[in-house]
Amino acid sequence: MAYVTPNIFGRILTIPVSLAQTELRRGKDIQIMQFDLKLGQIFELRALNLHVLKVLTPGVTPEYVNRSLGLASLGVYEGPMLTGALALVKGSQVGVTQFNPWMVRRFVSPGTYTVLISNNTRNVDLSVSAMGALKLYI
Repeated sequence: MAYVTPNIFGRILTIPVSLAQTELRRGKDIQIMQFDLKLGQIFELRALNLHVLKVLTPGVTPEYVNRSLGLASLGVYEGPMLTGALALVKGSQVGVTQFNPWMVRRFVSPGTYTVLISNNTRNVDLSVSAMGALKLYI
């Protein structure tokens, strides 16, 4: 990107990614947001945080649908595959996990992008929340 001039500054939108504390049932996912990127527009992922607040099923060893995605995952997708994330944050235990804050992920290909949070277990319910920010350059 070039220097931020008043002309460019007027064409930048910051779009929040937000999901308040919610129960995420086993094997389910929740679509947090969806956006269409047009030709010539640029989306930048600036922040993406996944907070696994609590395991709601006590005394159970998690049975993973996909072990590489941890207990829960939060990602930006351009298609329906949960393992095909363009940007991914995965939580393997209770606590906060974040996308590398020093790295900016740019999306420039026109299309429909979706932000999903998913529970990657077959037998554990979770309490989760999510937060992030996207910048749209029009």
